[in-house]
Parts: sequence; structure tokens; C-alpha cells
Amino acid sequence: MSAESKISAFLRRYQVFIGMGVIVVGSHIFWKKLQDNPSVTRNYDKKEYPWFEVKEIVFVLNSIINLNNLSPFQAQKAYEKRQAEMEAAAKEK
Repeated sequence: MSAESKISAFLRRYQVFIGMGVIVVGSHIFWKKLQDNPSVTRNYDKKEYPWFEVKEIVFVLNSIINLNNLSPFQAQKAYEKRQAEMEAAAKEK
């Protein structure tokens, strides 16, 4: 058996595990980048965010994009503006 056929057999046999490993590692890296991005997260001092908060942020960004026909970058800016208005209103109380 040649080296190429051994590699091919290995990849064919374990393609599901290789694919799932790439997905797990990629999602882990994405999650850490998301936590380090202060423009997306609400609380800048903590690093682990509950799932419902992430779902809320994604829902708000998607609704802003869909309702106003904005690009994701414009939606992020609109979200930041909305958060600043909410924080200013909370400080006034």
C-alpha cells in the first residue's frame, strides 16, 4: 500500500471526526474572539457570558438588520447607539 492510499484511507475513514474537530475548534476560537470584542458584548469586565445574553444580542442585531435593511456593520453601530441611550436613561433615574 502506498503512502497516498494510506492517507486517503485514513481521511475517508475518519472524515466525520476530522470535520467535527474543526467545527469545535473553530467555534471555540470564535467564542473567545466574541468575548474579547467590547462593541458586541454589554459587560466589559466579565469574560463568560450567559447564553441568553448572547441570544438577545444576536436577536437584536438581526432584527435591526431585517427591519432597516442595514449592513451588519451599520446594525452594530445602531445597536451601540441604542445601548448608549439605554445606559444614559438608566443613569438619569
